[in-house]
Amino acid sequence: MEQHLESGAQVEARQALVEALKSALTEQNLSQVAAARLLETDQPTLSRLLSGQRTSVSLDRLIRWLGRLGRTVDVKVKVAAPLDASDRARRVHG
Repeated sequence: MEQHLESGAQVEARQALVEALKSALTEQNLSQVAAARLLETDQPTLSRLLSGQRTSVSLDRLIRWLGRLGRTVDVKVKVAAPLDASDRARRVHG
């Protein structure tokens, strides 16, 4: 069975989106119950996400939730630094 592991960039993106979600909920003075209703999820899932626990909430879903809270998300793509020979070998051979 193949496990999906997030890259460093995905982890950073998730953290940034969760922080933006927390900020929006605080600014709008929404309880977790009210927010869960607005976001069409359940309160326990929202609670786990906001407390930093691992959840199955996708990046796409976080972006949709932020949109429902009146936020937009901009994505920036940068050229990565060139890999040296040892980095390339690790990526090819796992």
